[in-house]
Amino acid sequence: MTFFVLSPAGKPVFISRGGLSEEEESMYTGLMATARALLAFADSRFHGLRVFKSSSGRHLHFLDCPPLTFLAVADATTPGPVTRARLALLHAQVAGLLTQPALCAVYERQPGYDARRLLVGSGDRMLRALVDGFATRPCSFLGAVPVRVMGCGRRRAVTDGLRRALCASGSAFGVLFDSEGRLVSSSASSVAGAALCAWDLILLGNLCRVLEQAETVLSVCLPFYDGRGNFYAYARQHGGYTVILLTGAEIADVEVFREASMAVLGLCCGCPDGEADCERNGALRADGHPEVHILFKTSRVNQYVMSGPCPPSAGGLGEVLGRYARMRVGMFAVDGADVPMAEQMLASLEASRSSRRSRLHRGRGQIRPFHGFRLECVGATTYVAFANADAELYVSMDSSVVAGRDGQTHAGAVEFATALRARLVRQSQRLFYFPEPND
Repeated sequence: MTFFVLSPAGKPVFISRGGLSEEEESMYTGLMATARALLAFADSRFHGLRVFKSSSGRHLHFLDCPPLTFLAVADATTPGPVTRARLALLHAQVAGLLTQPALCAVYERQPGYDARRLLVGSGDRMLRALVDGFATRPCSFLGAVPVRVMGCGRRRAVTDGLRRALCASGSAFGVLFDSEGRLVSSSASSVAGAALCAWDLILLGNLCRVLEQAETVLSVCLPFYDGRGNFYAYARQHGGYTVILLTGAEIADVEVFREASMAVLGLCCGCPDGEADCERNGALRADGHPEVHILFKTSRVNQYVMSGPCPPSAGGLGEVLGRYARMRVGMFAVDGADVPMAEQMLASLEASRSSRRSRLHRGRGQIRPFHGFRLECVGATTYVAFANADAELYVSMDSSVVAGRDGQTHAGAVEFATALRARLVRQSQRLFYFPEPND
């Protein structure tokens, strides 16, 4: 899948080079101006152009968010709602880098402005990291942030340390991630007024993955919290963890932020043996079956955990997540209608830019499943998916794991996944981070 960000004049602002040959990319680059013309024509007829299906089997998905247009070139196997949610998240990342008011002001003065120069360096790296993660991280179709498995006692100590860091530095928000961009803990001061939603945490986790210095001071926009301006951010990396402190005032005394963040990071280094056993993802292992792949989400706080290896017969993580995404669309769609996740994102972004605060960014208005169960057998791999208003579970396994004596796998797969889901629900407290009201 390849993503394009187009200026009002149809010029490329960003191109991800994935899945297209140079000849194909040249062809699609030449069609950018045509794409803008198609959007303008559809808009003049009071219709929004969302997808164009070509005879070659590729689908062109459009997301028009003036002044920019977002375009994805995907094959027919990728569900439209998943592609649209990815475009919306890419739009949020651009808005977080450049802010929507600044973009509108630039293009109002210079409609032909080349915005690529604004993304040189860390901006381009963040966009590419986000797009590359679509194939290996289910954030975009789950609407959830990855969380690091951690013992309850240790996570509580880290969270308390993060609260102390907020008080010492006068920051509005504090977040802690591991080296893979998985959330450990987050906290918000009373000044912030609301906790960060999963989408802003996803973008902050993406930032952690591209930081190159042990200590960084930069400006950060949280587009779902407030898309009208930037926070000042202090980021510190140490021992495989990154802490980010965000404040509305300019950082005058870096030493204060350094001491506050190092105090938090010191709590992450070293832990008792019992805590270490928990953190090796043991809770995600299907007992006696290490080749079973598990993806488990709690809708209560929009977080997910995922086990490591995929079944040898599944064809890799990208294939497994693609299958999960299609199963999820089937469970959450009504008569083939799109999952409104992208629309929720866009509505929340729009609300954050106005003086009226939306409740969407606080995690309200959850999408509820229409069908709560899916089972598919593809070759030698069996896939099972459960969903309700509280949690979602996706499991892939070699069919031999659940095959009965008569060779039937359906009943065995359902029984296996049902027992696994019950165990994971019981272990939710150590799998996920459940913030307290003052977090």
